[in-house]
Amino acid sequence: MRFDSNPATDELRQARAALAALETREKELLDELCIVRDAARRQRSRVKELVARLPIGPINRLPSELLLQAFKFYLEAVCPTCDDFHHGKRILASVSRRWRDMILHSPSLWSTIRVNSYWSEACAKTYVARSSQSLLDIDFWH
Repeated sequence: MRFDSNPATDELRQARAALAALETREKELLDELCIVRDAARRQRSRVKELVARLPIGPINRLPSELLLQAFKFYLEAVCPTCDDFHHGKRILASVSRRWRDMILHSPSLWSTIRVNSYWSEACAKTYVARSSQSLLDIDFWH
């Protein structure tokens, strides 16, 4: 009797062959992944170089302190009502990532709270949290 013709042995041989094929494919895919990762890293560097060469707009040359003063002026002068004041911050924050970060992380922009009957507790808590340790100036609007 030959062991080679045993169904269990045939099944084991087939399973080992399938495993060997999968392991070979795994190695090929890992090699390809390394190539793709390297190409992606090079492309990221290239994109970074190209972005660095772009001309910087005049507004982005302003120091953060001056831009913050411009935000305050806009919010005080152009946004006199409670709803305008709140909406004005949203408009400014939607201009760019830099402006959004400045708006969200400048406690002085959140220390004036103009409350009306439509304000929610969540909105008030947001203002208080973002104002950090700044003194609050609370205006009540009808």
